[in-house]
Amino acid sequence: MVHIEAEGVYRRKDFRGEDLSFFDLELCEFVDCQFSGVNLRSARLNGAIFKECDLSNVTMGQTNLFGTRFENCKMLGVDFSQEVKMLNTAFSECILDFANFRGLDLRKYNFSDCSLVEADFSLCDLKETDFRRANLRLAFFHGSKFGKTDFRDADILGFDLRMENLSGVIFTPAQFVSLAESLGVEIKD
Repeated sequence: MVHIEAEGVYRRKDFRGEDLSFFDLELCEFVDCQFSGVNLRSARLNGAIFKECDLSNVTMGQTNLFGTRFENCKMLGVDFSQEVKMLNTAFSECILDFANFRGLDLRKYNFSDCSLVEADFSLCDLKETDFRRANLRLAFFHGSKFGKTDFRDADILGFDLRMENLSGVIFTPAQFVSLAESLGVEIKD
């Protein structure tokens, strides 16, 4: 049985295979720790900091992420859509490929410099969300709300202007040309 105390600092620990459901990890700091496949259902991660951790395929549901910070973390396939409570959660240079954010209020969140390949942002509120320089290849945005949503210099391969209402998004001119050309529009000077 693993022993973790709120406000503790943990470095290079391997928590794989542990059941951390209902654990209070409030204000903990984890550096270079392994959480891949761990059950974090109903855990309290308020104010916790994760640096260079692997949280791929963790199970979340009714998990509290108030003020939680993830820095340079690998979080492949994490499903945030199962009643995860997120407020002021920060992601800095994280790998969130195949993550599910479906239906969440992500207004003013910052995903700049993150990898979000095939992430699901369907039905999200993305007003004033920052995706600058993010890798959004084949990400899903069906039914999402935009307003000053910043995609400048993001890899947006797979955006389909025919399928999405992109009113309120910010692109660079080069991105806009690329999107238009994907529709078969010929652009000339």
